[in-house]
Amino acid sequence: MRLSPQIQVAMLEKAENQTLLDGLTARQNVLPERAELQELRKKHSRQASEAARSKLSASDIGRDIAKLESDINKLKAREKADRLSLGAAEDASTRRDLEHDLRSTKRRRERAEQELQQYERMQEAYQVDAEHEYDADEAHDDIVAAKQRLNDAEVDLIARISIAETRIEEADKLIDGSAAKLYRRLALANGIPVARLNGRTCGSCFMELDVGTVHEFTTLAPEEVTFCPECGAMIVRAETLGAVKGK
Repeated sequence: MRLSPQIQVAMLEKAENQTLLDGLTARQNVLPERAELQELRKKHSRQASEAARSKLSASDIGRDIAKLESDINKLKAREKADRLSLGAAEDASTRRDLEHDLRSTKRRRERAEQELQQYERMQEAYQVDAEHEYDADEAHDDIVAAKQRLNDAEVDLIARISIAETRIEEADKLIDGSAAKLYRRLALANGIPVARLNGRTCGSCFMELDVGTVHEFTTLAPEEVTFCPECGAMIVRAETLGAVKGK
């Protein structure tokens, strides 16, 4: 089979740009910048939830602290009243009752004060967590920057896709008739229908061809169409490429 070097090169350019286009299109959905943005959103959402829980816990503890403080003030007032009553009491039985109540009230106050200190430390810890775990302004800036990186990557990708599509359209203008039928048949049979010969390696299946086959290729005219004996892809030889470049 014979095809002009120009048509063979057009078929090669279409295949190479189609392979590039397929890769670029697939990459649109797996851009690392997109994954980075999604991960940032998850991270900040998690931190915001944790901060909200910390604030809620601090608020709950705040109510417990207020109740303890109120209880302590009441116990202090009771201690004061017992001491005043002791100073005025003359009856031994009354004094025993007051002394017992004073000791009991003092123990309750001391326990309440210890509990209050624990709650205050817990509240402080929750407040620190809420302040340090999530910074809304920082989160916003991080996400805006990540969106910009994704946008830049998408703009670059779209531009490269457009270039590949344009080159395919330009190549198609030269590929008609039997060449178009051949290309369609090869495209159905091979992932890469038309490829270069890189040294002795087929650019479609990446198998190394034997020396005899490669030597035979070099003896053929640029118009002769050759195929890889391993995968059946059309091979555009250096001689064919040189014939086009030389014009």
